[in-house]
Amino acid sequence: MAPPVDSRIAPEEDPNSMTGDMATPVVVGHHTHPIKKFLYAHWTDQAARTTAILAVMAAVASSQYALQISRAILSQAEATDAWNFYSAKSIKKHLTVSEGSTLKALMLVNPQLNSSLQPLLEQTKIDAARYDKETKELHESASRIDNDKQRQQKKGDRFQYAFLALQAGVVLCTIASSSRKKGLWLCAVLLGVLGLLALGDAYLLLF
Repeated sequence: MAPPVDSRIAPEEDPNSMTGDMATPVVVGHHTHPIKKFLYAHWTDQAARTTAILAVMAAVASSQYALQISRAILSQAEATDAWNFYSAKSIKKHLTVSEGSTLKALMLVNPQLNSSLQPLLEQTKIDAARYDKETKELHESASRIDNDKQRQQKKGDRFQYAFLALQAGVVLCTIASSSRKKGLWLCAVLLGVLGLLALGDAYLLLF
């Protein structure tokens, strides 16, 4: 007959349980301190936490991706309007300059018309200068909108990459927990790190 087990004996703690496998039973002591409780938890418990963290970050990346794409579409429409307005002003400027050249030619051919054509020539100079200033301002505005659009597209791409990496990590964590394969969990952690880096780069655009 086996001797009775003393219930007062505390279970043996396994500091290396993070590297264990569910195929090998591990007895982990009870801890009340949150840090020790986290460190001495089995890797499958960490996999569950990893899944939750990756899922939250993937949701953030997905929402930001949709937001940046929407902003890029709006910026594209705004940029199209700005460039169309710039083209219209450029056409008016060239027509005004051509009109001034025609008036000068008429004044050379018919000097007697100088007095009547001179006010028109002065007005065309004023209009040409105004159109030139407006076209420069419109060009700068349209270029700025284009740059904003490209920046938003670049951020959207980074958020998409982050979402793909994080979502793949969630899938691997789920498979690792169900199949008890620690290697898949470690791959999921690696994907999570890559996704986090891509997420940070999407906000800061460092690369």
